[in-house]
Amino acid sequence: MVLRSPEFIFITLSMLAAIVIITSQDALGGSASDIFEGNLTGDVGPGQSSPLKEMNFSETTEAYSHEGILEATIIIDEHEGMVGNEQVKAITYNGSLNGPTLHVKPGERMVLYYVNKLDQPTNIHFHGLHVSPLGASDNIFRVIGPGETAKYVLDIPIDHPEGTFWYHSHLHGLSTVQVGGGLSGLLVIEGLEDLLPDALHNITQQTFTMRGFPWHYWHLNYTSPTYQTINGEINPVVSISPGETQLWRFANIDPGTFYNITLPGHTFRVIEEDGNPVWKVWDTKYLVIAAGKRFSALVTGGENGTYPLKMLPYRGVLRTHILR
Repeated sequence: MVLRSPEFIFITLSMLAAIVIITSQDALGGSASDIFEGNLTGDVGPGQSSPLKEMNFSETTEAYSHEGILEATIIIDEHEGMVGNEQVKAITYNGSLNGPTLHVKPGERMVLYYVNKLDQPTNIHFHGLHVSPLGASDNIFRVIGPGETAKYVLDIPIDHPEGTFWYHSHLHGLSTVQVGGGLSGLLVIEGLEDLLPDALHNITQQTFTMRGFPWHYWHLNYTSPTYQTINGEINPVVSISPGETQLWRFANIDPGTFYNITLPGHTFRVIEEDGNPVWKVWDTKYLVIAAGKRFSALVTGGENGTYPLKMLPYRGVLRTHILR
């Protein structure tokens, strides 16, 4: 009998995740093509379409609470589009490769309506939330049948940790395929920035939700996705000024891929991990982000230029490099 290594989840190639533009001007890029076909301020010629439009998927939306309640409708359906040069059929929340990003504060309530237009059952799990697992709350045993609409009501405790969470399908027997097909999104419990020094309370925040696509899985055999997407796009552009500090949230909403993230010449100052503010802030050049894992980090822009946010090869023991 041959014993095989259990280290079967890995990224086989170094890949570009995003483009980071550092300029003293207000750079507003929408895609990697903007860099080469426009200039550093993101100006592009008339009639040019963004890769997101060419992909035929909707842009990731943001949903915020109002007067203590976040209310939203999420439609679950199949959607065909292009990822890279490949025609794919995804299972989407509201037509996007990412579900809408939900923003709520401690002590508030979420009221969510899930409309299942699939020909298969599904459900929803709010990963990491400190809420009731019963009834219409975070109940992983609940089933939303084909054609059904389900109402979820979640009361967020007043003392809930501020941080980055995610939600995804959790129907036993189908969750891996459904999450790999697109059924996951980001959830933010607001207030993390309020824990920072006063000078950083109103800093710009960026979100990086990572998903490999198409996702290949067959009888416990997993191979790396063909493309890596950030926020439902390929090679999006992020802008920051020299010396500016921003809050970057990283979330792996993929069911199996590990990501090893680095931004050459820059340091990630980690302030939150897996939905909890850290007891001690730590610095690193690399973030190894397993499936379902989240980090929030402060990033300060270096000199003017264009920097690739890279996904480096990764295989083996989960290890993050901490600068001492």
